[in-house]
Parts: sequence; C-alpha cells; structure tokens
Amino acid sequence: KYVKGKNVILETGTYFFNEPLILPNDYSLIVEKGTKLLFAKDSYIYIDGGNIQINGTRLEPVLLIPKNNYNSWKGLHVKNSKKSIISHAHFQKLNYFYSKELFIFLTGGINFYESQVQITNSQFTHSLCEDFINLINSKFVINNISIKNSHSDAIDLDYSNGNFNDISFYNIGGDAVDTSGSKTVIRNMNTLKVSDKSISLGENSDSYVENSRFSESKFGIAVKDGSKLRSKNLEFFNNTYDVASYKKKSFYSDTNEMYIETTSKNLKIYKDNLSKMFVNQKLININNFKKSDIEWLKLIKELKLNMIYFP
Repeated sequence: KYVKGKNVILETGTYFFNEPLILPNDYSLIVEKGTKLLFAKDSYIYIDGGNIQINGTRLEPVLLIPKNNYNSWKGLHVKNSKKSIISHAHFQKLNYFYSKELFIFLTGGINFYESQVQITNSQFTHSLCEDFINLINSKFVINNISIKNSHSDAIDLDYSNGNFNDISFYNIGGDAVDTSGSKTVIRNMNTLKVSDKSISLGENSDSYVENSRFSESKFGIAVKDGSKLRSKNLEFFNNTYDVASYKKKSFYSDTNEMYIETTSKNLKIYKDNLSKMFVNQKLININNFKKSDIEWLKLIKELKLNMIYFP
C-alpha cells in the first residue's frame, strides 16, 4: 500500500489484516481491482470524513473476506463520506461492527452514517449481524447486487433516501429491505426464502416499487406506522401473506396508504381497519390484524439474534 495526499491506496495484490484498519480523519481508502483483503476476526475498516472506493471489475473483483474460513470479521464503518463507491466487490462472513479501540458497537456489518454511497455489481454472502448493510441519514444508489444467507436483516435504512435497481435476496433470516423514515425507489427486486418481510416500510417511510417478485416470505410487503407504498407490476408466490398494512407503534397517527398493482391472483392480505389499501385500484376492506401475532414474531426475532455467536 502507499499514501498519496489523503488517499491510502491498496494496489492489486493480497493484504492480511491482523489488526483494525483505522484511517486518520478525512483520509480515504482506495482499493484497486483484483485485490484480496483478508481479515482476522477482530479486524475491521473505519473511515471518518473520507471515502471508500473499491474499483473491482467483472473479471477482477475485490474480495473482502475472513483470513480463516471458519471465522467472521468485524466489518466496515464509514462516517461523513461525500462520495463512497463500491463496485464489483464480494463481502463475506461479516459480524457486528465492534471496535474496542474506538468504543463503537453497531448492529450492522457494513455501515454508512451521514454519507453518500453508490454500490454496484457486488455480492454479499453470510452475515451474522442484525443488519448486513445499514445506512443511517445517508443518500444512496444501489444497483445490481445480491445478498445471500443473512442471519437477520439484509438491508436496513434509517432516515436514508435513494434508489435500488436489480437487487436479489436469498435465504434472509429477517427482512430483505427494512426502512424507517426513508424514501426509496425500488425496481427489479427479487426475493426467495425471506423469514420475515421482503419489504418492510415503517415510521413514515415512502416507497415506489416496480417490476418486482416476492417468493416464500412471511410477508411480501408490509406497510406500517404512517408509511406509503405505490407500486407497479408486482408478483407474489408462496408467501404466508403477500401484502400487509397495520399500525405497529401506537404513537404514529398517520394512516398507512398502500397501492398495489399486481398480476398475481387471490392475494393473501393481512390488514387492520385503519389502513387504506387498494389492489389493482380496488379498495380492500379486510380487517384480520392481530397485534399478538406481530409481538410473537418480534419475540422470535429477538431470541434468534441473542443466539448469534459474538466473540
């Protein structure tokens, strides 16, 4: 590696990290194509004020993986980044971001806080943390990524705005996309085997979803707590419930709004009497919501998270 100005550059090669990589404030990390970054179980990357730039290509992706295949590593935390770009990267076996040096503990493996980030053509496999990717107060563009084998949620958005396109999820232990207070546009999303919700919109979130397919989820799409969904050309297959809308937290007074346009027939619907739901422009008057069901699901999720091995 070498330093040029305020850039730490990892040229093409293999790098072993037995200790955390903590960049000085306002320094950026640039990783060139074909590079392998191998991490010990207590190592991680921390950037504050700079950017991460991963310059992988289709033929020469960048690998960020544990040094020992039996271990995980502590992930990535980027704060106050003006332009982070991740392209053709493979992230594998991440645990919670935990820094005893900086006294930071986060529920996500890959974390961006008050940042602008673009993630394209990348793969994320095997997460042991609560959120594989967590964006907080950030702006993003995420295109052509896949997330597989996440112990809990795959992508968690807190007060973040951005666009998704061509995203796929397989074997997700929580939600595939979970939003709170966020605005999103989602196009070409495919999910298979999601233990909870393929899309969860909560806490006054607003989303437009188009050309997407949801299979074998507990809930295909759930809208909660004053959130709004508009959609076009959705498909639902073998979900416990295809669409759901209800109030989860009593202090949200706004009505949920859900406009579903789908080619699927005989949707399985879960809904309270306060939510406004239209399916193919037809008003839905179903009221079969039971708060006890949601509380039970929450308890199961919390118990599952407490079983995570966290050294």
